[in-house]
Amino acid sequence: MPHVARAILSILNGQTKSSSVQDHFGGNPGKVALDNAATISIKAPAALTGVCTIQVAQTVPALDADFENYQDTPGTDVVITAGKTIRVGLPSCSDLRIISGSAEGAQRDFTCSILEELAG
Repeated sequence: MPHVARAILSILNGQTKSSSVQDHFGGNPGKVALDNAATISIKAPAALTGVCTIQVAQTVPALDADFENYQDTPGTDVVITAGKTIRVGLPSCSDLRIISGSAEGAQRDFTCSILEELAG
């Protein structure tokens, strides 16, 4: 039976990087397994200051240098538009965060819903 895990990824006022999925779950990859995700959707806040994209990392805990832009096709970063929900392809990753191209003018909260396929 599938399981939905939800995380709020926040870019704080004046910042460019959000918290990550693993930050939300206390750095415990056992609480959410992105590599078992059947679907990931991200709902953006109503307003954004910068152009926001998704970054993924292959390690937990992930350092800033471990995150790379997620591309749905080679050379094309996935962009998140204000007030919209996007469905993300199935990235093979251990962590995920949002990054803005400029400092956000207020706290921005993104709702990340991960539909996990549980074994058995």
